[in-house]
Amino acid sequence: MRWNTDISNYRIYEFRQAMNGFHNSAFYYEWSIWEYQKVHPGDKFYMIRTGGGRHGVVMHGTFIGQPYPDVDWSGKGRKVYYIRMQLDAMIDPDHAARLLTTEQLGETIPAFNWTDGHSGEQLSDEHADSLEQMWDEYVSQLQTCMPDDDSILLK
Repeated sequence: MRWNTDISNYRIYEFRQAMNGFHNSAFYYEWSIWEYQKVHPGDKFYMIRTGGGRHGVVMHGTFIGQPYPDVDWSGKGRKVYYIRMQLDAMIDPDHAARLLTTEQLGETIPAFNWTDGHSGEQLSDEHADSLEQMWDEYVSQLQTCMPDDDSILLK
């Protein structure tokens, strides 16, 4: 998943406000998804911030519903599908001391374009395994080095 803050109608201040509800058991997100035919409930996702500011993984979680069509967020009248997501991590990209960056992602998985394109592109199984390993190492480092960083929320 990608969140290009240069073109999205979803702003960083809304992201920060949403962080306040993160630990609520009923908390979830809905986001537009490009490759909606390929996604299934239970699939994992990573939200990558692109556009202005620091780039990298800002959300991680699991899809908890089927994609559904709804009004185009951009106002262009396109056919857009959305999906509901349960989050297990939110990272404020501008305030977190440590971020899993698009540069790091590109070094490990150079075949995938981390900064451009539609939100909701599926990785190959091999790339997904590499990303999962990177994520696990990142979370382990966070829990060891920065357990009280309130710009990083983990469940």
